[in-house]
This record gives sequence, structure tokens and C-alpha cells, in this order.
Amino acid sequence: MGSGADRFGAFHRFHQTDHIVDGFKFPKNSKSAGWAYADEETFKMARKYWDQIDEPTYMVVQTSTSHSPFFVPEDFKKRFHSRGEYFSYLNSLAYVDEQIGLFLKDLLNSRKGKNSIIILTADHSTQLPARRIESIKNQYLTKAQVPLLMILPKELNQYPKTVDTLGSLIDIVQTLLDILGENNFDHEPEQGPALWGGPDIALWLINHYFFY
Repeated sequence: MGSGADRFGAFHRFHQTDHIVDGFKFPKNSKSAGWAYADEETFKMARKYWDQIDEPTYMVVQTSTSHSPFFVPEDFKKRFHSRGEYFSYLNSLAYVDEQIGLFLKDLLNSRKGKNSIIILTADHSTQLPARRIESIKNQYLTKAQVPLLMILPKELNQYPKTVDTLGSLIDIVQTLLDILGENNFDHEPEQGPALWGGPDIALWLINHYFFY
């Protein structure tokens, strides 16, 4: 039986993905972080392709440094120096946070970036030894709770800064349709409800490969 990654081809065909940029397209001297390229290399490649696009585009950029085994580039100044998986995890978060900040700063200073909807989220959380007692009490917090941040263009800044609704990743699509004003149709329950509603724009989803 194949792993979930083996079904990526079928997934992308179903969703009519036009381009996939994977590790084979990265320069051979790209900086690594364990089993994958460092996130700074992924963001560098994403920006390269982004600059070549002249029409409204949906792009996904997937980071990997904050995924087990939590390796960071050798030249990254670690914030935590204790040994153990938990501290490796914290250092990986510090690295990803830094790289996302640099990427967003660069992107939002561009004309296209200012006219984009940017979403930062994750597919799942993690369950480390330090949190396993917690997980017995509350599996939602340790396995399913992930960040969800939407950065909207100025013309959409009338939306609430914080949404207290308990949501799921399946709610993102309907939320975006509401923002784009495409909400005048019935949708299946598995598509999820919108977290808020409203009108129009281009999209980025930040979730070692990316596709668009």
C-alpha cells in the first residue's frame, strides 16, 4: 500500500493544477534542513515563480522545516540550546517564523502582493512527548489546533480582525468565495461554512514543493 504522498498525482489532476515545483527544480546548491530544503530556499523559489506570473493566480507554498524531525539550517542562530525533540521543535518554529516574516515583508512591498489575499495555515499540529499528557485530556488542542491567518488588501480591511468561530480547514474555501462575492449558490456540507462574508481579489495560500 502506498503512502499518502503517492496519491499527490491524482490529487493535482483532480484539482487541475497547472504547475508543480518540487525538489528536482531547486538549484543543486540549495541549503538543506534535514530531509528537505530549508524554508528560505522554498520561499526564494516561490518568489521567483511569483514574479513571472502576470494573471490572477492561486498558489500554494508548503514549508517543511517545522515538520518532524525539526532540523534547521546550520547557519541559523538557535534560540533554544537544550537538547531534546521539544527544543528542536521550538527552534524549528523560530526559524519558520523568521522566514515567513521575511517572505511576507518582501511580498507585501510588491504591487501584486498588496493586491493579494494571503493565508497562513497548517494541515495539522504535532504531538511531542512534553504534550502527550495534555493530548489525553484534549486531543483537539494537541493534534487539530492550527494557526489560521488571513492578510487582506486594504479595500477589504472592513473584515473583523479576529474571528472567534471554531472552524476547520474546509471552511477556508467558502470563506474565500464569500470574500470574492461568489456566495450565491448552494454548497455541500462537507465544503464547510464561511467564517465571514464579503466581495473580490488574487490569492496566496502558505501552508519543499508548491503548485499553482
